[in-house]
Amino acid sequence: MVICITYRSDDSPLNSFDEVLKPSYIQALLLNKPILILGDLNCNYLKKTYSEFKALEKFYTEMNSIQLI
Repeated sequence: MVICITYRSDDSPLNSFDEVLKPSYIQALLLNKPILILGDLNCNYLKKTYSEFKALEKFYTEMNSIQLI
């Protein structure tokens, strides 16, 4: 199992999902192990109108991942 601990500060741009997290996730996929991403991505998942939610949703949809919380 690959465990990733990540943090995105409030002032970090949302494109960091595509520019930083996505390439690292793809590299971890090459290990052919389950991947667990933990941490605080500072995305308001409860209010689905926010751009943070949309950016996170795009990431986990493209990576065929599951958002548990």
